[in-house]
Amino acid sequence: MLFDIKQPYDRKITDGILDAMHNSNRNLQITFMTYDEALLVAHDQDWDAIIADFDRLPNIDLCASLKAPTVAVFSNLQRMPELTDIPVIFLAPDSEKICQLARDHLLACGCRQFAYFAGTADDIGLWARERRLCFKQAVLEEGLNWAGAYTTQSIRHFLQTDLAPGTGFLCASDTQARQLITLAQNLNISIPSQLCVIGIDNDEVENQLSRIPISTVTLAPSDLGKAAFEALFELSTQHQPVTKLIQPGEVMNRLSAFLEVNDDPLLSTALKFIYKHYHRSIKAEQVIAECKTSRNTLESRFKTVLEKSIHQVLHDVRLENAKDMLKNTRKGIDEVAIQCGFSSPQYLYYIFRKELGMTPTKYRELNTPEH
Repeated sequence: MLFDIKQPYDRKITDGILDAMHNSNRNLQITFMTYDEALLVAHDQDWDAIIADFDRLPNIDLCASLKAPTVAVFSNLQRMPELTDIPVIFLAPDSEKICQLARDHLLACGCRQFAYFAGTADDIGLWARERRLCFKQAVLEEGLNWAGAYTTQSIRHFLQTDLAPGTGFLCASDTQARQLITLAQNLNISIPSQLCVIGIDNDEVENQLSRIPISTVTLAPSDLGKAAFEALFELSTQHQPVTKLIQPGEVMNRLSAFLEVNDDPLLSTALKFIYKHYHRSIKAEQVIAECKTSRNTLESRFKTVLEKSIHQVLHDVRLENAKDMLKNTRKGIDEVAIQCGFSSPQYLYYIFRKELGMTPTKYRELNTPEH
């Protein structure tokens, strides 16, 4: 195995490999080597198979020269080598699924615009870029508001000048999530009421160091290790390179992006559906159908936990989004009504007069930065 066990990520992968080996009935002899060590001695014998960290480019050339069947472990799929002379299985986390889980959790928390924070990770590895691209795709494919991607150099300006209520950030990893939380608190931005932050990895150390517990998509490197061990026994039947994606675990629901109903699957499903589709004039019936339950059951859950009916929650989500659009965009009143799921511009005027005591136009005048 070609891993640098001085690195925490590599060490967790090797822990997964060893755990899988100890729990199997297979009699194997495994040798661990770093790249430097392998350069010295790896060519002295023939190898039945290799598991290697292919994020480190020298390992790729070394494995090709050893001509042994290879399980190649990646952190991303941005740059795949061409290995045609040996059986090879590529393993990598499913970045699309990771980003979809993050998007859905932020949606259910009430976020109305979405952004990505990479810190300096874009300069460290392609994995951060892949996550940025996948998150942007996950946001745009649902017709949601994309607020951009930010680095260490650009994030402060965004938070101070362009941050709108209901913004949710996915960070490249828990390290960047902790950094963003620290900066937000230094700028007196309240988390999660003004800004929701979600990381990736479920890194226990980063969570302990963070001022606020980090919501995060669980991505266990040990699972990559276990999958790599199992892939060893598929190499003999592989004649073409094969790519396998390792699925993430659950979202750890902590304070930085806290979903109050996370322990209620029905409510969680309902809220995700509402925040995704409120602009499509859906009604309570469509929410109930999505949850595959009865009206009485779902209405009871809403009343018990949220102290509102399904219709009231839909109404509140639409009204808050309309207020946000009026404050932060120049869209016409008719367009705001349509994009927020109101049946007509006239009904939007009626709701604003009834609940806010003013027209949408007056609300915009009183709440724009120029006022």
